[in-house]
Amino acid sequence: MSKNVLLWTLPSGRTLHCLLDTGAELDLLDSTVVREESLPLYQLVAALVLCLGTTGKEDCICHYTSVDFSSGKLSLPQRPFFVGNVSGYDVILGLPFIEYAGRSEERRVGKECMESV
Repeated sequence: MSKNVLLWTLPSGRTLHCLLDTGAELDLLDSTVVREESLPLYQLVAALVLCLGTTGKEDCICHYTSVDFSSGKLSLPQRPFFVGNVSGYDVILGLPFIEYAGRSEERRVGKECMESV
């Protein structure tokens, strides 16, 4: 498996293949996963038009969802994800996710260090 692919296991037990993409400006969950997992779907105030690098085609994003993210030691409660069509992966984890996960991990390590003192 590539270094930039992360596995995310949903509470249902389904494992998703996530692309860690530092060039992506948002986090995108495939609409098929949302439908099959019956995840909550919320309407955006205004649609976003994206040009996805995985397909080179434009996609109109009108919805988002919020779900718990857990992979190994990384556990992030109620992360928002835009919902759209993702090719080749189940999820694209862009800069918002990468930055938030990094801060969360720093807080966890800092807390563990303080507890050991």
